[in-house]
Amino acid sequence: MTATAHTGRHRGAGYRVGATVLIMIGAIVGSTVAYALARAFGAGTTTAGTIAGVAMALGIVGLGLAVRATLSPAEQRVMVEPRCEWWISLVVAIGVAFAARVGIGVLTEIGQRLDSGLCKRLNDLSLEPTPLMWQKVAVAVSLVVLAPLGEELVFRGILLRGLVRMAPFAASAWISGALFGASHIQYYATWPVLLGVGFFGVANAYIYRRFGYRTAVATHALFNLAAAVFLFVDVPQVDVQCPA
Repeated sequence: MTATAHTGRHRGAGYRVGATVLIMIGAIVGSTVAYALARAFGAGTTTAGTIAGVAMALGIVGLGLAVRATLSPAEQRVMVEPRCEWWISLVVAIGVAFAARVGIGVLTEIGQRLDSGLCKRLNDLSLEPTPLMWQKVAVAVSLVVLAPLGEELVFRGILLRGLVRMAPFAASAWISGALFGASHIQYYATWPVLLGVGFFGVANAYIYRRFGYRTAVATHALFNLAAAVFLFVDVPQVDVQCPA
């Protein structure tokens, strides 16, 4: 990732790393407040959870844009500029997203052989209450639109570009990927998925450097699309018998 000439406000690596931490803290706090307010007004846990998830995604987008606005015009432009044709972005996104989903599947299978309790935790997730249609749409929009736009702006455009000013790109990619994975607290109980999301973050750091923001967003959106599609597919819930 090459250095960019700045005109106007100059922000160093420390500012970018600190801003990323504050963005995530702010988004989590906003999400928590949204959940508490929804519950206070009588919403059920599923409805409140949906509202909280959308609030967090919107918070990351909004706070990310606010931080981007504090950077120089040149940096704002280079942060999101495309670096390849749109069809190349699409081909790369499809290939990487598919490979990442297969990789997470493999990690999950290995994890279940190593962790006897993992099967039950995965099974508990699959048996969660089916949300209403508006909740499905809200979650799908968060997964496929808001999360890719906001998280790629924050973890690649802001954080990664800050880290490479302090460390080699390879180290920066792994650090940003690890923090990206750690930000997905909903996967803490299912550690192979958490690992897979972290590895995906590392891969998307390289995607961002070579192909630009648009390709990173497309890859992230297609990666999340699989989960979004299953929201609208009527798959019978089966209580899988896990090994004792």
